[in-house]
Amino acid sequence: MQLDLVLAEFCYGPSARELTRLRERIAGAQPRHPVAVYTRVAAIERDRQQGPAPRFADGADFSVRVRSNHPSLLAPLSVGDFVLAVGTWKVWVPSSGRPELQMFAEEHWQLAH
Repeated sequence: MQLDLVLAEFCYGPSARELTRLRERIAGAQPRHPVAVYTRVAAIERDRQQGPAPRFADGADFSVRVRSNHPSLLAPLSVGDFVLAVGTWKVWVPSSGRPELQMFAEEHWQLAH
């Protein structure tokens, strides 16, 4: 297997096309390993508990977010920062609003910026 093919299966982004490819992959079957997304912070919004909920460069018809039960992991992020987020990604469809490609960060090593 070629190295570029292996990296393509592990790391996605920063283009909307790459993020859409990851969403389609996850919708088909969850990868058996963590996946990395490299993208830029587009906005710092707030979740229902008023914690930081960074929104990254959007896909075609969905948003990309990292969420966490540990706000200190997300607090250092600013609009314009490039982020490498590694973990288990899922597609979440809320009752209203845009679907999200999202990851929950639980450890500091999951985010590099």
